[in-house]
Amino acid sequence: MGTPHDEVYVPDGCKLHPSCETCPFPDCEYSDNPGGGALGKTRLARAKARREETVKLDSEGWKVKDIAKHLGVGCTRVSQYLRENK
Repeated sequence: MGTPHDEVYVPDGCKLHPSCETCPFPDCEYSDNPGGGALGKTRLARAKARREETVKLDSEGWKVKDIAKHLGVGCTRVSQYLRENK
């Protein structure tokens, strides 16, 4: 079964919680399996990788809009990642 996040992942959470990274629920609504399953873990891994890449590119002097375009996310998301890293 596909999910809205199969192609492009945006860690915006779901109708139950606003952020995948801080979600307190053990079951992901986008997962077919109890306990979050592979998709829940994949979503978190993608978010972590995007966050790390954002910080790396920022340290190399990239502009927020260029990082956003490179990662396929919005400038707001990039700014959020950078704020969370400080």
